[in-house]
Amino acid sequence: AVAGTPIQEFRGDLNEVQFLHYDLTAFVYHLVEKPNTLVIGPGGGRDVLSALASGAPHVTAVEVNPAVVAAVRGPFADFAGHLYERPDVTIVVDDARGYIDRSPERYDIIQASLIDTWAAGGSGAFALSENSLYTLEAFKTYYDHLTDQGMLTVSRWYLTERPAETMRLISTAIAGWKSAGVTDPRQNIAVIARPNTAGQPEGMATALFKRTPFTAQEIETIQTQAEALGYTVIYAPGLTVQDEVGQFIAADNPAALIANYPLDISPATDNRPFFFNLVRFGDLLDPSLRASGVYQTSMEAILILATVMGIMLVMGLLFIIFPLWLGAKRRNLARPSARLLGYFAALGIGFMLVEVPTIQRLTVYLGRPVYSLAVVLFSLLLFSGLGSLWSSKLSDQQLSSWSKRLFAMLVIVVVLNAAGGAWLLHESIGLALEARIAITVLLLAPLGFVMGMPFPLGMRWAGTHQPGVVPWLWGINGVMSVMGSALSIAMAIHLGFQLTLLVAAGIYGLAGVALSREID
Repeated sequence: AVAGTPIQEFRGDLNEVQFLHYDLTAFVYHLVEKPNTLVIGPGGGRDVLSALASGAPHVTAVEVNPAVVAAVRGPFADFAGHLYERPDVTIVVDDARGYIDRSPERYDIIQASLIDTWAAGGSGAFALSENSLYTLEAFKTYYDHLTDQGMLTVSRWYLTERPAETMRLISTAIAGWKSAGVTDPRQNIAVIARPNTAGQPEGMATALFKRTPFTAQEIETIQTQAEALGYTVIYAPGLTVQDEVGQFIAADNPAALIANYPLDISPATDNRPFFFNLVRFGDLLDPSLRASGVYQTSMEAILILATVMGIMLVMGLLFIIFPLWLGAKRRNLARPSARLLGYFAALGIGFMLVEVPTIQRLTVYLGRPVYSLAVVLFSLLLFSGLGSLWSSKLSDQQLSSWSKRLFAMLVIVVVLNAAGGAWLLHESIGLALEARIAITVLLLAPLGFVMGMPFPLGMRWAGTHQPGVVPWLWGINGVMSVMGSALSIAMAIHLGFQLTLLVAAGIYGLAGVALSREID
C-alpha cells in the first residue's frame, strides 16, 4: 500500500489521458519528440501511458513482477484499455538491469519513476535491501544504451530541508557518467522539483541525465515548461543554482561535501548497492530525520538490525551457552581451551561472512533475491558437503600438515572470490539467466568445497583428543553462526561486499592459526 503502482483507467483514446503529460515524472517528454522509450518498472502502466500520450511511437516496459503484468492483462484488462496488448507497447517480465545490459538497442528516453524496493517489508527493511537499478555500474549501463541525444529520467522523493536521497541519486549518476568517459557531467544534468509543503513532508524531484551536454535551447525549454507547470528548476547548466542539490552539482570539490554531509550521499555501487540506506550509525539520534518518512524508515531499519543482533546474543547466551556451562559444572566435565573455542567461533562467523554477502551480491547479478538465495544455498551446501566428505579420507597423522595447507587455500579462495569475482560478475551480467546461474555455481564450487572441510576436521580431532568438550564446540559454533548472519548484513551495508569477504578471509586465517597451535 505504500508503494502503489496504479492502473489508470484507459479506453483506448490517448487524448483522454493527455493530463499525464503534465506529471513531473513525464517532464522529459517536453524535450524530446517521438522518442523510442524504455520504462523501468511500469507497474500498472501509468508511465507507459504518459509516454504514449506524449507522442512516443513505441514503448518497451520492463517489469520484474509477473503478478503485476498478469493483473493488468487479466482482471483489469478492460479497465486498463488492454494497454499491455497494444502493438506499440512491448511488455517484458525481467530484471530491468539485466535486460538493458543484454539489449543491443539504444533508446531516446529511459525512464524510472519512484522505483522502490519495499518488498522486504514495511518495517523499514527495504533500506537493507540491494537495488541493482541505482548503482554506478547501472548508470553506466543506462548511458551506454542511450542514443546520442538520449536522456535518462529518474524521479525520486525530494525533501527541501535535507534532500539526501536526491543528492545520492545525483552523486551515483555523476560517478556513472564519469566512468562512461564524460569529462564534466555537470553539463549533462538538469533537476526539476516539486518541493514539499507543510502538509506533505516529501516533495518530488525529476533528474534528467543527457548523454551529451544540454543545449541552450533545451535549457530554455526546461525553464519555460517548469514555470508554466509550477515546478522549480533547482539545477540546469548555466542557471543560478537552487538549494543543496544545485550547490552539490556545481561544487568544485563534491568529494569533500559527500564526506561532510550528515547523511550518506556517496555513490552506490554494485559492491555496496544499498541506495536507500542513507542513515549512518552516527545519525540514529538525529531528531530532525524523523520529519521525513523516507529517512525515518532508514533509521528504523538500522535500529531493527541492531535489535536483532542483541536478541540473538541474549538468546544464544541464555539457551545455549548458559546450559552448557551449567551442565559441564554439574557433571564436572572438561571445558575446551580458548583456542579451540575461538576456532569454532571463527568458523561460525567466517562461514556467514561469506554466505550472506554472497547471496546479497548475487541478487544484483541474478536479478531476483529468490534466484540468488536458491543458487547460493544449493551451491555452498552441496560443495561444502562434498568437501566435508572428502576430508574424511584424511588420517589423523595427516591432519596437522593438511590443516595448514587447507587454511592457506581457504584464505586464497575467499580473497580471489572477493577480488576476481566482482570482475567476472560485471563482465557477464548481460548473459542469459541460465548462463549466469552456471557461472555462479562454477564460481562457488571451489569456495564451498574448501569451506566444508574445517568444521569436520576440527570436530574429529576434538572428538578423538577431548571428547568431553564436543557439546561446547557445537554450541559456540551455532551461536556465532546466528550472530554472524546479522553481523554480515551490517558489514556489507557499511563496508561493502568485497571488504566483508576480505574480513572473512582474515577470520579464517586466524582460525587456521588457532587450530594449528591447538594440535601442536
